[in-house]
Amino acid sequence: MISVGTLLKDYLERNKISQSEFAEMYNMSKKHVNEILSGKTGISLDTLILISLITGDDLNVLVHFNEHKKTEDELNKMFKSEKEIKEYLTSLNLYDMEKNNWLKLRHKEDYVTSYMDYKKFCKTTDINSFFTYTKNNYLYKEVGEKDLIKVALWIAHCNNLIEGIEVPKYSSSNLDKLFKELEIERTKEFNKDNLIKIFNKYGIILVIEEPLKGTKVRGVTHVKIDTPVIYMNTYYKNISSFYFALYHELGHLKTHFNMLKSKTVVHSDDMEDEMDEFGLDKMIPKKIYDELNNNNVNVEDICNKNNIPLSFYYSRLAYEGKISYNSKKLLDSHKKIQL
Repeated sequence: MISVGTLLKDYLERNKISQSEFAEMYNMSKKHVNEILSGKTGISLDTLILISLITGDDLNVLVHFNEHKKTEDELNKMFKSEKEIKEYLTSLNLYDMEKNNWLKLRHKEDYVTSYMDYKKFCKTTDINSFFTYTKNNYLYKEVGEKDLIKVALWIAHCNNLIEGIEVPKYSSSNLDKLFKELEIERTKEFNKDNLIKIFNKYGIILVIEEPLKGTKVRGVTHVKIDTPVIYMNTYYKNISSFYFALYHELGHLKTHFNMLKSKTVVHSDDMEDEMDEFGLDKMIPKKIYDELNNNNVNVEDICNKNNIPLSFYYSRLAYEGKISYNSKKLLDSHKKIQL
């Protein structure tokens, strides 16, 4: 592959400039110039800028070549063969990310550039630091390294999607307004884009995005400075399961706002039961749920009167083990959604 050294060497040869003369002209040691030309050293940004000015080569191109060399050296120190490197990239889900159109590999046949593309996606120069950060800052029960990597990449993908999105300033009072509007929205035909607009209106960024295959995550909640963000996956097939997870995440926002400025809640055993109860209550308040469970009441009328989808009630009964998830009443009431 073309390198910074070969470009500089071509320039010197074309212009009849010796290595010694070049070193003297630009106050470099002869040894350092030789190392640059032979590709034995990393090159500082100041030197890259100088070479760009001298040769007329695009600085971005020189930076790419320099980074490629550094990355190649890094991988060769970590692994003994190209096969091991490709297995490592596979373990990082690089090619699954490409299939999901999360990133485009510039030169798929060049594993070094692919690794550079991966680091760019993660916005890091050190993959180990990236995953160390996730371990330290994601509240996530231990389910294995592989799943944590997938979750971290999904969150990184969602973070990339929201860059540039501006929403009004969030206030805790916005939640009550949002809950009121959701009571109406949930009775309508499911509209993903409209739901996102509603959240944005109240200062909350909502993303509904497909995770990597096999990822065990319902949703995550975080606060970026003062702006809440909620990421939901696309596994949900009906509105009752979707809203249960969505209200669960909103429960984290309502209860743990300040903590969410430094931690991202993915799944925490200490909080999940409490947030599930919050979600159930937002779907059907306790007073109404008790009324629905009385004998000789028209369940459908009560649900319609209170803007409660009928599937919310039967899903609650199934959740509590009072009916089967295969119950005809539940299956008939389900409003399917396509995410």
